[in-house]
Amino acid sequence: MKAKNVELAGDLVKGIVDPLLASQEETIFGNLLEGFAIFVSSRLDGGFKSERKGLDLEFRRGGSYFIVGIKSGPNWGNIDQVNRMKDNFKEARISLRSAGVKEEIVAVNGCLYGEDRNPLKRDADPDKTYFKYCGRGFWEFVSGDPNLYREIIISIDKAAREKDENFKRAYNAKVSEMAEDFVKNFMTAYEIDWIKLVDSEVRRIDAPTLVLKSLLLFKETTDEGKLIESVSIPWFNIIETLRRDPDAAFSISDRQWEEIIAGAYHRAGFEEVTLTPRSGDYGRDVIAVKRGIGTIRIIDQVKAYKPGHLVDANDVRALVGVLHGDGASKGFLTTTADFAPRLRSDPLITPFMPSRLELVNGKTLLKRLIELRHTSST
Repeated sequence: MKAKNVELAGDLVKGIVDPLLASQEETIFGNLLEGFAIFVSSRLDGGFKSERKGLDLEFRRGGSYFIVGIKSGPNWGNIDQVNRMKDNFKEARISLRSAGVKEEIVAVNGCLYGEDRNPLKRDADPDKTYFKYCGRGFWEFVSGDPNLYREIIISIDKAAREKDENFKRAYNAKVSEMAEDFVKNFMTAYEIDWIKLVDSEVRRIDAPTLVLKSLLLFKETTDEGKLIESVSIPWFNIIETLRRDPDAAFSISDRQWEEIIAGAYHRAGFEEVTLTPRSGDYGRDVIAVKRGIGTIRIIDQVKAYKPGHLVDANDVRALVGVLHGDGASKGFLTTTADFAPRLRSDPLITPFMPSRLELVNGKTLLKRLIELRHTSST
């Protein structure tokens, strides 16, 4: 950043956040469309998710056996990465022939968007020759419909326009908040104190930590708190971090855990999810409502505890009191740690479990979050 002549706190924060958001957005966008392509192929040609190295899709059509590696756009890799893809195509062809596949095996590099006017990529080794279909060509190859690509783009553009203003507001607010923190800690006489910045080892803080606050997008504020419109890209990122390193749970703040839990209810299909204020929440950190034949109202109290700090019976009894006062259908007490031994046999607690009260410990919480990360919200 110093080499780029960055002198403003806002510029430095945006320089860290923007590349991260772009990378994560492309990853989530690509995973979504890749899954859709495999779904379309499964319905039309019996296609399936490939388990072979470097491949994403396999299917039979018109006397040929297709093996497909799906990438985001036409400029997805350097020469070494392209050569590895060609090696994967060759390995797959040899393996399929050994398994008894008699049809011609056609290798395809499919790109979700973009254009390539010369789709046939010949190689001196026939097993490394492949077709590269991009954008409209790829979607027509998968579906047989020349208009599918246009319909996908129109749908995405409409959804993006609807979300764009809310995202801009949330983004600007968070960048301003982070810049204000930066000014307080790392600026002297209106200039960035680079020596102090380096000495403080801020260079070791990774970008996901810096944007951890931006987990949710909100649409309005009610008497009970902020109504959630959607979870943002960093929500998915932090769940993946927790999947790889469960101990990371203990470095997340109480408030951020409340945001994570609120996002989980949204992903689970609750129509109205409210993140209550930091204070004056009456023992309710998250309120989730789902409507159907009747209305279900859930309240969740979140305890972001360190390992060994157990939730005791008094905490749970207090939630039972809140449950009565609120009139909710059910209450959850969620903790990153665990519950005290024999707590579930407490005579003032057991009558409410599990129909009115549920206790969620750190292990169960992580399992549910990972499942919800890969589930489409309804």
